[in-house]
Amino acid sequence: MSKSLNAANDRLTWHNATLIVRRHFLVLKKTWMNSFVWMIAEPLFNLTAIGFGLGAFVARIADRPFIEFFFPGLICSSVMMAAYFESSYGTYTKWTYSKVFRSVLYAPVSAKDVLFAELMFSTIKASCSAIGIVIVASLFGLVDSWRIFLAFSVFLTLAWAFSAFGLLVCSFARNYDSFIYSTSGVIVPFALISGVYYPIGSMPLGFQILAYLFPLSHGVALAKDILWNQITDVSALHAAALLGLTAILHFWAVRRMTKALQR
Repeated sequence: MSKSLNAANDRLTWHNATLIVRRHFLVLKKTWMNSFVWMIAEPLFNLTAIGFGLGAFVARIADRPFIEFFFPGLICSSVMMAAYFESSYGTYTKWTYSKVFRSVLYAPVSAKDVLFAELMFSTIKASCSAIGIVIVASLFGLVDSWRIFLAFSVFLTLAWAFSAFGLLVCSFARNYDSFIYSTSGVIVPFALISGVYYPIGSMPLGFQILAYLFPLSHGVALAKDILWNQITDVSALHAAALLGLTAILHFWAVRRMTKALQR
């Protein structure tokens, strides 16, 4: 393959990427109920069991009712899970078993078109999860401010970050069992120490430092600052850290997966 053709195949075309996203949503129409139930039912049970159940035994945390403290973190962690699973397991299936990528790449599209489509699709699905949680939470009186719309900028950034993380993990995967390491070794443990269930400052210093190496911690902190109307200079640092970590994951994932698809 010539260098010029290689360069052409490495160029991103947003129109092509959006067409691929449309293709994914046409497929999703056949199984949308499964996705909808999973995106709504799991957060609803978490909100009820942890927010209200555990909250009945925890009077206040960070000077707020436990359910109010837990709610922003629940949205952020749910967005993380939805984006990660779609871009890891979902992308791997399209790539290896269903051979969707091979078929798509017969068309005049580039590897980056395919990868940006995966990132957009995962981000949109994760954002729909956030919308579902907000709708359910509003029934419990947990959404009472227009600031929830501003918080969606955080949810979208988190969705893109963990979509990129899922792609990155996919680039290393050899089979479905490979995802156990990233799920059980990274996603689940860090979800526990990222400020979703209790303040990060209550942990030993080493775990605090470790937590802030993960995008979720900054997303949770920033979402709480926005929803609680407590935006400070520290909020700006969280925003910068979240954007920086998202950029690192994005470029690393796209670089590795582009090479993998072009092999």
